Amino acid sequence: MNENITDNRIYFNAREWSVCSESASSKAERTFVTDFENGLSEAYCIGDKSQSVTEIGTKQLILEKNTKYIFYFWVKIDRNLRNEAVCQLQIIYNGDFENKRVYILSNGNIKASKTVDGWQLFEIPFVTEDNEFTQLRFSVKQS
Repeated sequence: MNENITDNRIYFNAREWSVCSESASSKAERTFVTDFENGLSEAYCIGDKSQSVTEIGTKQLILEKNTKYIFYFWVKIDRNLRNEAVCQLQIIYNGDFENKRVYILSNGNIKASKTVDGWQLFEIPFVTEDNEFTQLRFSVKQS
């Protein structure tokens, strides 16, 4: 790995994300939720109890090539006795959806760095390699 790789942090900001699913059945809204500190935080509520896929994403970000980034975000995944939502983080370089990086956040596939009252903090590291155009997306579907 390149020894010159530096660490940069990206934090989720609901105002910088939008619905990117083309389907009329996409269910996502920017709203306020009570967080684990009993404060109001701006967030996205994504998906519903149907099999519809909903995606939200950033605009095309221009990141430094060959640079390590860590994306920090809190998630609260709806769980019930029969199933739960499948929640993924996708990192897409240069609009290449065929070679996107997929991180499955639900079902314990990736361990949260911290959990508080059902909220999970994720810290997802990634390296841009020879890419600079980057989009972050969340995709949610009921399993």
